[in-house]
Amino acid sequence: MDEEIYDEFGHLIGGENDSLASSSESEIENISGEKSEEESDVASHNENESPQQNNQQLVPTFEKVYGNEVEVLIEQEDAQDINVPLVQPEIVKSVKIEETDLPSTTYSKDYLAQLSQIPERVINLAFVGNLHSGKTSCIDMFVEDTHDYVNQEAHSSKNYKPQRYTDTYKLEIERQTSIKSTPITILGTNLAGQSSVLNIIDTPGHIEFLDELAVSLRAVDNAVIVLDCLEGLTIGTELAIENCLKTGTNMILMVNKFDRLILELKLPIQDAYFKLRHVIEQVNLFIKESPYLTKNYKSKRLSPDLGNVCFSSTTFNTCFTLYSFAELYVQTRQLPVHPAELSKRLWGDVFYDPETRKFSKKGKDRSFIKFILEPIYKLVSITITKTPEDLTLSLAKLNITDISKKSLQLDSQILLKIIFKKFFGKPLHAFTSLLNKSAVSPVESTETKFSSIYYGPHISCDSARPLVAVITKLLDASQGTSFLGLCRVVSGTLERGSQITVIGEGFSESYDEDSVTVPVSALFIPGGRYQIPVSKVSAGNICLLSSNESFDNFISRQVVIYDSSNPEKFNVEPIDYILTPVLKVALQPMNLSETPKFLTGLRKIKKSFPGSQIKVEESGEHVVIGSGEFYMDCLLHDLRYLYTDIEIKVSDPVTKFMESCIESSKVRIPVESSNGKNSISIIAEPLEPEIAKDMESGRIDVQYRQSNLKYERFISRWFKEYGWDSLAANSIWSLGPGSHDTNILIDDTLPDEVDKKALKGLQDSVVQGFKWAAREGPLCDEPISNTKFKIIEASLASSPLDANGGQIIPMVRKACYLALMIATPKLMEPVYQIDILCRSDVVGKLEKLLDKRRGTILHDTPIGGTPLYRVVGMVPVIDSFGLETDIRVMTQGLATCLLHFARWDTVPGDPLDEHAFIPQLKPAPFNSLARDFVTKTRRRKGIGQDPSLTKYLDESVVMELKESGVI
Repeated sequence: MDEEIYDEFGHLIGGENDSLASSSESEIENISGEKSEEESDVASHNENESPQQNNQQLVPTFEKVYGNEVEVLIEQEDAQDINVPLVQPEIVKSVKIEETDLPSTTYSKDYLAQLSQIPERVINLAFVGNLHSGKTSCIDMFVEDTHDYVNQEAHSSKNYKPQRYTDTYKLEIERQTSIKSTPITILGTNLAGQSSVLNIIDTPGHIEFLDELAVSLRAVDNAVIVLDCLEGLTIGTELAIENCLKTGTNMILMVNKFDRLILELKLPIQDAYFKLRHVIEQVNLFIKESPYLTKNYKSKRLSPDLGNVCFSSTTFNTCFTLYSFAELYVQTRQLPVHPAELSKRLWGDVFYDPETRKFSKKGKDRSFIKFILEPIYKLVSITITKTPEDLTLSLAKLNITDISKKSLQLDSQILLKIIFKKFFGKPLHAFTSLLNKSAVSPVESTETKFSSIYYGPHISCDSARPLVAVITKLLDASQGTSFLGLCRVVSGTLERGSQITVIGEGFSESYDEDSVTVPVSALFIPGGRYQIPVSKVSAGNICLLSSNESFDNFISRQVVIYDSSNPEKFNVEPIDYILTPVLKVALQPMNLSETPKFLTGLRKIKKSFPGSQIKVEESGEHVVIGSGEFYMDCLLHDLRYLYTDIEIKVSDPVTKFMESCIESSKVRIPVESSNGKNSISIIAEPLEPEIAKDMESGRIDVQYRQSNLKYERFISRWFKEYGWDSLAANSIWSLGPGSHDTNILIDDTLPDEVDKKALKGLQDSVVQGFKWAAREGPLCDEPISNTKFKIIEASLASSPLDANGGQIIPMVRKACYLALMIATPKLMEPVYQIDILCRSDVVGKLEKLLDKRRGTILHDTPIGGTPLYRVVGMVPVIDSFGLETDIRVMTQGLATCLLHFARWDTVPGDPLDEHAFIPQLKPAPFNSLARDFVTKTRRRKGIGQDPSLTKYLDESVVMELKESGVI
């Protein structure tokens, strides 16, 4: 091919394309000729402009093309794969499982909303108990009774897993355990056909999530104690009962999983009765011996014959009481007796003589065994052992004839559920009848429980009165971007669209800035995995409240709601979150530019996990404190994937410490203010252990609520009971810094030596200095505990300008530090109580494992009627990391353990010993642990020099004290 006849683009020279090109060029020349005059004018106009300016006008800038809000990046090569879109699609998070449409129920939702306006027909209750005691499964039974769609394929397969309808968070479903409290409202019908609104809150059973239990009990009037009858009374159940006694919550006992006595342990019928009786007596004995029992024991006693105990089994899909069984006998046998009279004779040492057909206190056959356990055992026996044909004949004698042949061919595990439900009826009927007899209504609870924690005047459960409501916690919305308030309407009516004033825990008559006014955007009746929108909620009910962004940002803990037009606003008592958070980790974002997202996530964590604490150390690091490893794991999961969606750097876990003393201050040293015109002398003494224990447990607050005395008068009388004289008891200025902290400030000055009037006038500043010192001690900025601070001398300036808060507060703080440093200071560490459920052959291995971690076993006791042992021990928190995993690995999963904070123990060694031997990269010796912990804690917090008296005194004074043997 001759390449010369083609141009560079492959076109034929002189061909059709070339002629088109020449014609286009001539057209361009004509056009350019027409515009030559115009261009000459423009050229003459711009002849004074430089070429650079001319180019800037001809080439537009990025800001002009895209706008100032668009960031333009010029890349030399592709920064991402071609399959990755340049603009990422918006990802909608779904942190909860929710129904898209309202499910079909056996009742009208409008009727449910209307009936809730009658407080006498409303029952508020929380299901509480130990881990895996069956709380969520029991609620599933009631959901199946009231929701049609749940029953479609509920029991068609042997491998059917429980619905766990109140486990709405995806993390709960992945880990098969409840993490957050979930409310659900259903309509319950009793055996007589009367309906009641049941506001139920399902609480986590894991012992590290007791803060969820605490906020739930604040919102309800009754607590259903769910007890695994095989395991008996466990530590989780004990703590739940104690908190019910503290808060004045009515208790109802549910003895769950009685099927395990028959199918697992295969106990004889007599032994099964005594096992059930034993676990109920265990609970009553614990209540009777509890220090929080403020009323007569008889009013708190739990017994089946009193109508406040029921028996349930999710394996058998049944729930019954003595009354429901008596009702069954009266209806099927046409007995001429009232069910209530028959039920009184079905428990305890009551025997039945079949020959005379009479009940007596002596005999052979106990009535509970004869009338209740024998039918259950026979029903289980014929279901498991008989063929479908024989089973049909046997069931016909019990008037059970509507079971299909296909159902009779099912596995016995599923067939038992069907037969028991046909025999006993719906479990919810018996449970609702129990609640109607033993539960406390909102009207009664408002008069007793809420009136004792409300700081205002008398309050009553009346929808016509002014609005008073309490939000105990915040629940995540479905996408995790906003919150819904779990609200208990105590008085008045909460309406959608109304303006409400929300006050925080810091609100008081003297400080009214802790409040915000917001609109009520929406109100919902909770349904577990769905929500029913309503226009108003009456007094005595529990609902979910939604508002604007100001509402979400304001609430972090419990708040009180009033109508915005109400001028009188009073607060309520803060919630006791039961467990002390002692495990802490330091956090920071991997990319420091994402710090604003990180801080926003921390604020949301504080709202979602009410028992956690978030602090900022002097080094600038953010520290999150929780109750245990599982708690912190869930918290960090939500922080990473739910609230921030960023990478977060997490430090190794450490623990909180406490600072205290074991002796009284050896010398009295005055401390001057910065202007040198004020001085004060304070000494430190260890607090009596029994007083410290009662203060830390909150017993003092419980007794104060039961009394009608003023706080100062009550405190004086309370300390006199421990042997304090009247002068010392009346001279108590402050407890603190918190309500459960174990420090006391006492004015021990004499009127002849000190101007008591001037000192009393500065009491607030002195108390602030004392609380500041108690929050951050001198050893390593950890709180002080178990210490009495006594003011011995005080010299104050006569001028208010010289004796103001700026002078007094730092002076008192320094005086408290000095008093503690010369009183043989000690470092205290938190200690876990570990409860292990295992077999007897594992106990010896556990003892060796705990010994390696400075732990010990206190006692091990067998669980009656089972091959299990309950082992109770102690282990320091700082040595407990990974202990639960080690126990499971060592026992091959045959042991389960729960750890919770129990007490503070003194760390071995002297924290001020400068000569203590601390090897590098090795564990510190036993007697150097205190110095090792103090040094490492100060280094981690960014505190400078080691703790020493020279920081508060001159070196010459310190040398004199050492020479005289004082220190």
